[in-house]
Amino acid sequence: ELEQRTTLQELYDAATADGKHLFLEIGSGSCLSPLETAVHAANRVVFAVDHAFQPRERYFRKDLTPAASEKGSFAVFFGLDATTLDEKLKFERVQMVFPNPETHDELAGSVSRYVQHGVDLVILVDPFLHGEPGVEDIVRAIPADFTADARTLRWSQIQGLLGIGDTEFKDHDRTTVIVAKRR
Repeated sequence: ELEQRTTLQELYDAATADGKHLFLEIGSGSCLSPLETAVHAANRVVFAVDHAFQPRERYFRKDLTPAASEKGSFAVFFGLDATTLDEKLKFERVQMVFPNPETHDELAGSVSRYVQHGVDLVILVDPFLHGEPGVEDIVRAIPADFTADARTLRWSQIQGLLGIGDTEFKDHDRTTVIVAKRR
Protein backbone atom coordinates (compact mmCIF):
# COMPACT_ATOMS: atom_id res chain seq x y z
CA GLU A 1 0.00 0.00 0.00
CA LEU A 2 2.85 2.41 0.79
CA GLU A 3 4.32 1.80 -2.65
CA GLN A 4 0.99 2.63 -4.30
CA ARG A 5 0.63 5.82 -2.25
CA THR A 6 4.15 6.88 -3.18
CA THR A 7 3.52 6.17 -6.86
CA LEU A 8 0.23 8.07 -6.79
CA GLN A 9 1.92 11.09 -5.20
CA GLU A 10 4.80 11.03 -7.69
CA LEU A 11 2.42 10.83 -10.67
CA TYR A 12 0.23 13.56 -9.17
CA ASP A 13 3.25 15.85 -8.74
CA ALA A 14 4.55 15.14 -12.27
CA ALA A 15 1.12 15.63 -13.86
CA THR A 16 0.64 18.89 -11.92
CA ALA A 17 4.05 20.13 -13.09
CA ASP A 18 3.12 19.21 -16.69
CA GLY A 19 -0.13 21.20 -16.45
CA LYS A 20 -2.37 18.17 -16.88
CA HIS A 21 -6.05 18.18 -15.91
CA LEU A 22 -6.34 15.94 -12.84
CA PHE A 23 -9.39 13.78 -12.16
CA LEU A 24 -10.06 11.32 -9.36
CA GLU A 25 -12.39 8.39 -9.89
CA ILE A 26 -13.55 6.41 -6.90
CA GLY A 27 -14.99 2.92 -7.12
CA SER A 28 -14.05 2.05 -10.68
CA GLY A 29 -14.07 -1.68 -9.87
CA SER A 30 -13.49 -3.61 -13.05
CA CYS A 31 -15.00 -1.09 -15.49
CA LEU A 32 -13.09 1.00 -17.98
CA SER A 33 -14.62 4.32 -16.99
CA PRO A 34 -11.28 5.85 -15.87
CA LEU A 35 -9.72 5.19 -19.27
CA GLU A 36 -12.88 6.38 -21.04
CA THR A 37 -12.80 9.56 -18.97
CA ALA A 38 -9.15 10.08 -19.94
CA VAL A 39 -9.96 9.64 -23.65
CA HIS A 40 -12.85 12.13 -23.38
CA ALA A 41 -10.51 15.17 -23.39
CA ALA A 42 -6.91 16.17 -23.98
CA ASN A 43 -4.16 16.37 -21.33
CA ARG A 44 -6.15 14.55 -18.70
CA VAL A 45 -4.86 12.19 -16.02
CA VAL A 46 -7.46 10.07 -14.24
CA PHE A 47 -6.42 8.57 -10.91
CA ALA A 48 -8.71 5.59 -10.28
CA VAL A 49 -8.87 4.26 -6.72
CA ASP A 50 -10.83 1.28 -5.49
CA HIS A 51 -9.88 -0.66 -2.38
CA ALA A 52 -10.99 -3.86 -4.15
CA PHE A 53 -9.10 -3.18 -7.40
CA GLN A 54 -7.58 -6.21 -9.12
CA PRO A 55 -5.47 -5.72 -12.28
CA ARG A 56 -7.18 -7.12 -15.35
CA GLU A 57 -5.98 -7.53 -18.89
CA ARG A 58 -9.10 -5.76 -20.19
CA TYR A 59 -7.66 -2.42 -19.04
CA PHE A 60 -5.30 -2.49 -22.00
CA ARG A 61 -7.93 -1.94 -24.67
CA LYS A 62 -6.40 -1.54 -28.12
CA ASP A 63 -9.04 1.01 -29.10
CA LEU A 64 -8.82 3.24 -26.00
CA THR A 65 -5.15 3.25 -25.05
CA PRO A 66 -3.85 4.77 -28.35
CA ALA A 67 -6.70 7.31 -28.35
CA ALA A 68 -5.73 8.43 -24.85
CA SER A 69 -2.06 8.59 -25.80
CA GLU A 70 -2.82 10.76 -28.85
CA LYS A 71 -4.60 13.22 -26.58
CA GLY A 72 -1.81 13.22 -24.00
CA SER A 73 -4.18 11.59 -21.50
CA PHE A 74 -4.00 8.45 -19.41
CA ALA A 75 -5.56 6.62 -16.49
CA VAL A 76 -3.79 4.96 -13.57
CA PHE A 77 -5.40 2.42 -11.25
CA PHE A 78 -4.69 1.98 -7.54
CA GLY A 79 -5.99 -0.49 -4.98
CA LEU A 80 -6.45 2.17 -2.31
CA ASP A 81 -9.31 3.31 -0.10
CA ALA A 82 -10.34 6.79 -1.28
CA THR A 83 -11.03 8.02 2.24
CA THR A 84 -7.36 7.53 3.19
CA LEU A 85 -5.74 9.62 0.45
CA ASP A 86 -3.67 12.66 1.34
CA GLU A 87 -6.07 15.57 2.01
CA LYS A 88 -3.73 17.95 0.16
CA LEU A 89 -4.55 16.27 -3.17
CA LYS A 90 -6.96 18.40 -5.21
CA PHE A 91 -8.64 17.46 -8.47
CA GLU A 92 -10.60 19.23 -11.18
CA ARG A 93 -13.30 16.59 -10.92
CA VAL A 94 -13.95 13.82 -8.46
CA GLN A 95 -16.31 11.16 -9.73
CA MET A 96 -17.81 8.20 -7.95
CA VAL A 97 -19.03 5.52 -10.34
CA PHE A 98 -21.52 3.31 -8.54
CA PRO A 99 -19.80 3.00 -5.20
CA ASN A 100 -21.10 0.45 -2.74
CA PRO A 101 -24.74 1.50 -2.17
CA GLU A 102 -24.40 1.42 1.60
CA THR A 103 -21.54 3.94 1.46
CA HIS A 104 -22.79 6.46 -1.15
CA ASP A 105 -23.59 9.10 1.46
CA GLU A 106 -20.52 8.48 3.62
CA LEU A 107 -18.20 8.67 0.61
CA ALA A 108 -19.89 11.79 -0.76
CA GLY A 109 -19.11 13.64 2.44
CA SER A 110 -15.57 12.39 2.94
CA VAL A 111 -14.19 12.62 -0.61
CA SER A 112 -15.49 16.12 -1.20
CA ARG A 113 -12.27 17.40 0.38
CA TYR A 114 -10.41 16.49 -2.85
CA VAL A 115 -12.57 18.79 -5.01
CA GLN A 116 -11.09 22.16 -5.99
CA HIS A 117 -13.27 25.27 -5.70
CA GLY A 118 -15.54 25.83 -8.68
CA VAL A 119 -15.40 22.26 -9.97
CA ASP A 120 -17.49 19.12 -9.72
CA LEU A 121 -18.09 16.13 -7.54
CA VAL A 122 -20.02 13.70 -9.75
CA ILE A 123 -21.79 10.63 -8.37
CA LEU A 124 -23.36 8.01 -10.61
CA VAL A 125 -25.88 6.39 -8.32
CA ASP A 126 -26.26 2.61 -8.35
CA PRO A 127 -29.52 1.91 -10.24
CA PHE A 128 -30.25 -0.88 -7.76
CA LEU A 129 -30.17 1.58 -4.85
CA HIS A 130 -33.38 1.10 -2.93
CA GLY A 131 -34.02 2.23 0.60
CA GLU A 132 -31.33 3.79 2.74
CA PRO A 133 -29.34 5.76 1.91
CA GLY A 134 -31.43 7.24 -0.87
CA VAL A 135 -30.52 9.91 -3.40
CA GLU A 136 -31.75 12.62 -1.00
CA ASP A 137 -29.50 11.23 1.75
CA ILE A 138 -26.50 11.36 -0.57
CA VAL A 139 -27.25 14.97 -1.55
CA ARG A 140 -27.63 15.91 2.15
CA ALA A 141 -24.26 14.31 2.95
CA ILE A 142 -22.47 16.64 0.54
CA PRO A 143 -20.95 19.54 2.53
CA ALA A 144 -22.76 22.88 2.67
CA ASP A 145 -20.12 24.66 0.56
CA PHE A 146 -21.41 22.75 -2.50
CA THR A 147 -24.51 23.21 -4.59
CA ALA A 148 -25.91 19.83 -5.64
CA ASP A 149 -28.39 18.69 -8.24
CA ALA A 150 -29.67 15.16 -8.86
CA ARG A 151 -30.99 14.29 -12.29
CA THR A 152 -31.85 11.16 -14.22
CA LEU A 153 -29.92 10.81 -17.46
CA ARG A 154 -29.81 8.39 -20.37
CA TRP A 155 -26.51 6.60 -20.99
CA SER A 156 -25.93 8.58 -24.18
CA GLN A 157 -26.14 11.77 -22.10
CA ILE A 158 -23.74 10.35 -19.51
CA GLN A 159 -21.28 9.39 -22.23
CA GLY A 160 -21.51 12.88 -23.73
CA LEU A 161 -21.12 14.61 -20.36
CA LEU A 162 -18.53 12.39 -18.67
CA GLY A 163 -17.22 10.01 -21.32
CA ILE A 164 -18.30 6.99 -19.26
CA GLY A 165 -19.87 4.04 -21.03
CA ASP A 166 -18.25 0.82 -19.82
CA THR A 167 -20.03 -0.26 -16.67
CA GLU A 168 -22.04 -3.24 -15.58
CA PHE A 169 -25.08 -0.94 -15.32
CA LYS A 170 -25.02 0.39 -18.89
CA ASP A 171 -27.88 -1.92 -19.85
CA HIS A 172 -30.21 0.22 -17.75
CA ASP A 173 -31.79 2.91 -19.86
CA ARG A 174 -31.24 5.66 -17.29
CA THR A 175 -29.45 6.30 -14.04
CA THR A 176 -29.38 9.08 -11.48
CA VAL A 177 -26.39 11.39 -11.59
CA ILE A 178 -25.63 13.83 -8.80
CA VAL A 179 -23.50 16.81 -9.78
CA ALA A 180 -22.24 18.98 -6.94
CA LYS A 181 -20.10 22.06 -7.47
CA ARG A 182 -17.92 23.55 -4.77
CA ARG A 183 -18.65 27.26 -4.37
